Amino acid sequence: MQRFFPLLFFAACLLHACNPAPKPAAAAAPEIRCYAQRSGENLSALQLTIQGDSVSGYIAQEMASGNGARGSFSGKMNGNLLTVDYLFALNGEVQTHEVLFKIEGNQLFQGAGTMIFENGKMILRDKDNLQWMGPLVQTPCQSVEDAIDRARQTALSIRKSG
Repeated sequence: MQRFFPLLFFAACLLHACNPAPKPAAAAAPEIRCYAQRSGENLSALQLTIQGDSVSGYIAQEMASGNGARGSFSGKMNGNLLTVDYLFALNGEVQTHEVLFKIEGNQLFQGAGTMIFENGKMILRDKDNLQWMGPLVQTPCQSVEDAIDRARQTALSIRKSG
């Protein structure tokens, strides 16, 4: 019987070594979506990366007149609502605006309302009474790749200068 216990102990150690503790589940891969709205030669394009409840991406608002805004955003997603800080360059000036987006099916709407300057950025004063503008329609990312790349380059330039 005394020989049996060391053998049992050895067998238990082997079983444990062959069945290591489970590893934590890997985080889900981020989901990337693109949205666009075209009006004549004007283009509004957005690339959205969703990772859990965190969102980030790039926005390019390109106008035929040459005016437009480009930059990056990051924030949170709650259900179908996104609340983000949009850091962008417009006519050589860098600004930060709070932006709310709403996803409905394959469409993305932007909330518009009265904004006030607070804590170094423009924020929406009354988030419960927004006008929803748009829509930007989900599109293959390849179709807006050049515009998004220009927004990415602008965002990099803003980070380097700031």
